[in-house]
Amino acid sequence: MTLHEAFGSWEIALQSRDRKAVTINSYRDTIDVFAAWLTDNGGPDDIEAITADLVRRFLTAERLRTTPGNAHKHYRTSEHASAGLR
Repeated sequence: MTLHEAFGSWEIALQSRDRKAVTINSYRDTIDVFAAWLTDNGGPDDIEAITADLVRRFLTAERLRTTPGNAHKHYRTSEHASAGLR
């Protein structure tokens, strides 16, 4: 299962818990950025092959590329996603 396929299922779960559209869109934006980073850096397509080390490398790259606040948003999303996407 790809990251985007898994997000589709997670999105339904988020909606069922009455998460606001802005929250879901923020999560989707982070998933999109992470998926692009994985592609650009030779990462796996299969969600089961995504390791904690890959997530850490992504978050570090985002901290260097963007603002600390934006990197922190990605970090918070990664915490939620680790529980919701698996």
